[in-house]
Amino acid sequence: LAHDIVSTLPPKLLVLEKATGLARERLAHCAPSLVLMDIEMLPERLSRMERALPTLEPKLLLRRAPMLLVRSEEHLRSALADLQAAVPREVSALELVRHQPTLLGSNISRTIVPK
Repeated sequence: LAHDIVSTLPPKLLVLEKATGLARERLAHCAPSLVLMDIEMLPERLSRMERALPTLEPKLLLRRAPMLLVRSEEHLRSALADLQAAVPREVSALELVRHQPTLLGSNISRTIVPK
């Protein structure tokens, strides 16, 4: 398999670059495990994000948090609900995520909620 990486990596990074808006080099640096992802599952992963976060633009989120591609739809919904529960009512968790999408990759109860 190692001999195939020369032929498989550039096309995979190109597809990920188009999906996330991040340069290939940045993708490889920020989210190296994405190169192991089955690229044929990318449309389903993007659909999963759209279903879980219907008012947010996946490409904008992925520019800041490319690892959201590996999160399940349930995880994204749960993280958003946990974040909303952790902030005051007048604060929109969606707006927080729009500005800082990496919050959805956090364990909200462990890292966000005050002890």
